[in-house]
Amino acid sequence: MDNKNQKTDLFFQHLNAVNKDIKKQIHVIEHGNGVIICHSLNFSKEDECLLRNAAEISGYRHCNFLYTIMAVAYGMELDVVDIPEGNLIVNIERDFYEMAVVALGGIVCSVGNSPEDESIANNILRLLEKTPPQLAADINKNGICMAGHNIRFKNTENKITRITRLPVHVNNEPDAITRGVHRILEKKHDSLLFIV
Repeated sequence: MDNKNQKTDLFFQHLNAVNKDIKKQIHVIEHGNGVIICHSLNFSKEDECLLRNAAEISGYRHCNFLYTIMAVAYGMELDVVDIPEGNLIVNIERDFYEMAVVALGGIVCSVGNSPEDESIANNILRLLEKTPPQLAADINKNGICMAGHNIRFKNTENKITRITRLPVHVNNEPDAITRGVHRILEKKHDSLLFIV
């Protein structure tokens, strides 16, 4: 087993010992001697400290955090930093989903819940009500960007289009998040990464 795999195994062993549920909400991407941990929008500072501690114990020299929703956006080849346009990103994981309106590198508004198609569509409509008019106009023009677990199989995008009357662009490739992190690093958009 190589050194990188050892570190990753140690990291998840430590998480299993302290909080088994947290690992369902993260994606770990190694970068140099460190690690980038993508996590959901609702993580607390305590959660981030727990993850940083696990990374240090596992031998990573540095640990940065990134919202998974931002990695998804870049994995779908959206530029949410340089282009002054609103994008609605929906990320569906195995046990939950989250969505956010993203513009100029920031989260404008967000929501998350359990993964039920009708609930997703209704939450999109409620989210758009809270979105500034100019960004809502961008979303009406560009549609919804959706990535995640088995969404093609569940035919989720058709249900959401029917209810919201917005086009849905789907990326269900398993490496979309990893690809998004690498695109962020390549474009030197390090401002999206943060530390605790």
